[in-house]
Amino acid sequence: MPKELLLQHIRDSGRGGASLFELQQVLPGLSRGQIQTLLRELRREAKIRVEGVTKGARWYAGPEKRNSTQF
Repeated sequence: MPKELLLQHIRDSGRGGASLFELQQVLPGLSRGQIQTLLRELRREAKIRVEGVTKGARWYAGPEKRNSTQF
């Protein structure tokens, strides 16, 4: 259930994406590490992607964008 809540919030965030801080507000009963584990699982399932790093990172719905320079 928590994974579905994260995914729904990320989808609802649209083009602006969602920060880890926002996602912690969605699931205040989970630790930061637990939320990061769920995000990794969703990313492996190609349901979400992250853009940026550290505090500036934003989570978006959908699979990773492919780099056009890769063959």
